[in-house]
Amino acid sequence: MNPNESVAKRSAGTFDILLRIRDVDFLLRESPKLADRVREVHPEVCFYYWNRRRSLPHAKKSGFGFMERFALVENAFASAPHHVRAVVPRSQATDNDILDAFAALWTARRLHAGTAERVIESDDRGELGLPMQMWAWRAAC
Repeated sequence: MNPNESVAKRSAGTFDILLRIRDVDFLLRESPKLADRVREVHPEVCFYYWNRRRSLPHAKKSGFGFMERFALVENAFASAPHHVRAVVPRSQATDNDILDAFAALWTARRLHAGTAERVIESDDRGELGLPMQMWAWRAAC
C-alpha cells in the first residue's frame, strides 16, 4: 500500500467515526434524557485501565501490540473474538476493530455493574450542554 492509500484509508475511517459521533450527538440533542445513559469510551483508554493502569508497550497496529490486546480480550471473553471474526467480514471490521469493540464491551459491563469510573472527574459540558466524560473500568491495582 502506498502512503496516499494509507492516508485515504485513515481519512475514510475518521470520516466514518465522525458520522457516528454526529449521529449520537443528534440523538442526544433530540432526546436529552438519554445523556444520563450514554457513555463515551475509547478503546485504548479501556486497554490502559484493563492492563492495570499500565500502557501497553507496543502500538496496536503492530503484531506484538495486537497480541497484547488480544490476550486481554481472550482472557476475559475466551473464544468470542474468534466467533465474531468468523461471522463479520474483514470488509466490515478489521481484527483491531473487533478487539476495540471488546474493550468497549468490557467497560460497558463495568458501567452496568457500577464498577466503572470517569477518567477525569469533571462535570464539564460541551456547548450543547451534553456531558464531556470518558469512562473506563476501575481496576483493582
